[in-house]
Amino acid sequence: MSTATEAISPEDFEYEVKDDGTVEITGYNGEEVDLIIPEEIDGKLVTSIAEYAFYQLPLESVTIPDGVESIGDYAFYWCEELTSVIIGNGVTSIGEEAFSYCYSLTSVDIPDGVSYIGDYAFSDCHSLPSIDIPASVTYIGNGTFGWCPSLETIDVDEENPNYASIDGVLYTKDLTTLVQCPGGKSGEFTIPDSVTSIAMDAFAACEFLTSIIIPESVNSIGDWAFTECYNLTSIIIPDGVTLIGEATFSWCYSLGSVTLPNSVTSIGEAAFYECHSLTNMTIPDSVTNIDGWAFSKCYNLTSVTVGKGVTSIGEYAFGSCESLSSTIFEGDAPEVGSGWIEGVSSELAIYYYEGATGFDGPDWEGLPLQVISSPKGGFDDTSLAIVIAAITIAAVLVLVLFVLRSGRQ
Repeated sequence: MSTATEAISPEDFEYEVKDDGTVEITGYNGEEVDLIIPEEIDGKLVTSIAEYAFYQLPLESVTIPDGVESIGDYAFYWCEELTSVIIGNGVTSIGEEAFSYCYSLTSVDIPDGVSYIGDYAFSDCHSLPSIDIPASVTYIGNGTFGWCPSLETIDVDEENPNYASIDGVLYTKDLTTLVQCPGGKSGEFTIPDSVTSIAMDAFAACEFLTSIIIPESVNSIGDWAFTECYNLTSIIIPDGVTLIGEATFSWCYSLGSVTLPNSVTSIGEAAFYECHSLTNMTIPDSVTNIDGWAFSKCYNLTSVTVGKGVTSIGEYAFGSCESLSSTIFEGDAPEVGSGWIEGVSSELAIYYYEGATGFDGPDWEGLPLQVISSPKGGFDDTSLAIVIAAITIAAVLVLVLFVLRSGRQ
C-alpha cells in the first residue's frame, strides 16, 4: 500500500466552497483506507466535514486536520472497519451519530476545544474501551455513548463546569442527572442519592448489569433509559416518578419483577416491550393510560391487575402475551385500542367488579368477561369504614357490659 500522502489527492474528494471561501468536504471517492484529510483543497482551507461525507466507507483510520471546525451529522456513520480517529484541535462540534456504528473503533481523542457532541455521536462503537471528555464540552446529547458494550469508563476533566464523572459514570456537574452509564459496567449499580433525573438512554444496552438501585430522590426517568439491559432481573421505581416513558424497559429479557409506585400516571409506548421474564403486573390506581405496545410480547406474563384510574389502553398493549390468562379490572372499562389483547392465551378470563360500567360496550363484545363481587374478598373504602365503625361499636358495648357486670359483683 502506498503512503497516504502519495495516494490521497484533492481529486479524490467531493467538496463545496462555502460563502466564506473555505471548503466543506462532502464525499470521498479514493481507495485509501488510512485517510488523512488535507488541510487545503485548491488553495482553500478545509473547515468542515459535511453530513454523510464518509458514510459506510471501508476506512481504517482517519486524521482530521486542525483547520476543521465541525464534523457533520453521520459523517463517519457505519464505518465498520474504522479503528482510530485523530480529531484536530480546531474542531468545536461533533454532529449527531457522527461516528455511530463504527464497530471497530478502539481509539478516539476528543480535543479540548470541542463544545458540542451530538445525540448518539459515538453510539454502537462496540470496541471502544474508554472516552475522555475535555473541559470545553458544554453539551452532550442523548445516548452519545450508548450501546457501547466494551466501554468501561467515561472520564471528565475536573475543570469542566457542566459535567462530572464518578467511577466512570457520566453526570451533570451538580450530580442531579445521570447522563450515561458505560455499557461495560457489570453486576449491581447503585445510583447516588443526589440524582433526581435519569436521562434518556442513560443505561441503554448495559447488558452486564443485573441490579440497579434507584434512590427515592429520583423523580424523572427518560425514554429508553434501561432498554436492552438484558440481564437486569428486578427494578423498584421510587415514589415520585410520574411517567414510565417510551421503551423505558424494552428488551429487558430477564426482568421478572417490577414495582410501580402510586405516583405513576402514565405508562408509555413499548415501555415493557419484550420483557420475557415478567410473569405478573399490577398497575396502580394512579395510572390513567397504558400506551400502545406497552407490554407487548411479554411471553410469560400470566396475570395483570389494572388499577381503578386507567381510562385508556393503547393498541396491542398486551398483544402477543401468549401466556396471559387473567386480567382484573378494578375500575370501569377503559377505552381500548385495536388488538390490545391479540395473541394472548386461549384461556384468558377478564374479570371486573360488580357495579363497574362500560363492559357492555362494543369493544368488549365476545370477550371472556366474568363479574366478581369484591376485590379478592376485601373491602372498598366505604365498606371498610362501615366494618371499622361496627367493630368499634361492638367493642364499646362489650366494655359497657363488662363494667355493668363488675358493678353487680
